Amino acid sequence: ARTFLYENQMGLTYMEGDVKDCAEKIRSLYFDEILRSQMSQNAVEKFEDMFEASKVNKEFEEYLLSFVKECY
Repeated sequence: ARTFLYENQMGLTYMEGDVKDCAEKIRSLYFDEILRSQMSQNAVEKFEDMFEASKVNKEFEEYLLSFVKECY
C-alpha cells in the first residue's frame, strides 16, 4: 500500500506506532490545501482508470474468452 500511494502521489503513510509521525502527516494535509487537492485528484484519476465499468468489463470479457479458448 505504501508504494502504491507513493508512486501515484495520492496519499501519505506514517511509521507504524509513531504517533508523532502520524500527527505530522495529518497536520500537513490539514494545512496544505494544494497537496490535499492534488492527492484527491490523483486518487480520483487512478480509481477511474482502474475501475471504470467499460474497462473492467472489457478486461473481464477478455479473461473469460482466454479461459474458454484454453478449455477447447
